Amino acid sequence: MNQKENEYTPKLKDEVDMTLMALSLWSRKKFIVSFTALITSVALLISLSNPTIHRSYSSFILPNETSMTLINMLYDTEETRDSVFRGFLNKLTSPIVQKEAFINGNYEAKFNKENMPIDDIDTFILNSLGEISVSPPSRTILDMELNLLNEKPYIAYLEGQFPIIMSNYLNELIVLADSKAIDQILEVSKLNINNRISVIQERATQLTMEINDEIRREKYKAQQFRLNEIFLLSESAQLAKNLDILENNFNQLNDSEISIAIGDGNVPNWYLYGAKALLEQVSNLQNRSVDHFNEEVVILENELDAVRNNNQLITLIKRQDFQLDLEKVNSMQLRSVAKSKVMPSALKWVLLLSVIFGFLFSIVVALIMNLFKPFQLEPI
Repeated sequence: MNQKENEYTPKLKDEVDMTLMALSLWSRKKFIVSFTALITSVALLISLSNPTIHRSYSSFILPNETSMTLINMLYDTEETRDSVFRGFLNKLTSPIVQKEAFINGNYEAKFNKENMPIDDIDTFILNSLGEISVSPPSRTILDMELNLLNEKPYIAYLEGQFPIIMSNYLNELIVLADSKAIDQILEVSKLNINNRISVIQERATQLTMEINDEIRREKYKAQQFRLNEIFLLSESAQLAKNLDILENNFNQLNDSEISIAIGDGNVPNWYLYGAKALLEQVSNLQNRSVDHFNEEVVILENELDAVRNNNQLITLIKRQDFQLDLEKVNSMQLRSVAKSKVMPSALKWVLLLSVIFGFLFSIVVALIMNLFKPFQLEPI
């Protein structure tokens, strides 16, 4: 019997302690309610004092086929819808482009109406607009199977307190990023053209030097041959003159003998032609242009003209002035201009959490207070 009583006593004691704790908390119910209400009120005031947050957003998809056809008309350009669109996204999220749109739109004054001094413009832009985010289209298995993913819009958005200013900025940024993306493609194409022109011109310069060297060698050979001919004919003419053979002796030979004499060279020139004819030949050689009568020089000069009038080079130079119709070319298709919406408030969650936190904290405080002023049951 005593053993059973001993086992029952701790249980009863625990029940009494829990009862006393509950009664002590109940005795401080006004404090607990008041403290909880105070915490909730403070949290509510803080939440209501925070400014309303707006989200400005715009949507766009990949460029259309018309833009791609015009873009790929550029020299050495093989762009795809994906590559062009990636260029647009890179420009859209570039801090440099964002800063340019901010400055060009005079948003410094719009966000700084008090005209306070700005030490760091980059920090000011970040504080004014926050970070611009781009949300890709949702991926579903059905979309991927039907190849519809590229037609779903991407969404660019930013959040802040000034919906109209943010929407205007986002619209201007998208236009600027689109223009920058197309300009970059044009610059790459022009760079490729200039590089190709440089290669062709360097090769043409090299060929021109080689051909000119060959022309000079041929002219020198022709000149030496002409001078040698003049020397030999002059000697023959002098010999004919010394022998008093002034006229030719073709009348002394028939046609067949003349042909044999000229072809075999058995009859010397001074006898066959005479001094007058030989001296006339010398005069003609002295006055003759080497370029006009040298076949090799003529062939080389024709090659030189072909190098100078390179059709590929002429075509590339003309393509340097090729202009895209920028009104028909875009790096993306705009689905909707920027508009704003109010972000959902977390007020109900703040109230719920503040009530729970305030209630639990007030219980802890009440228990601590009971340590210094123990609760006593009133006598019946």
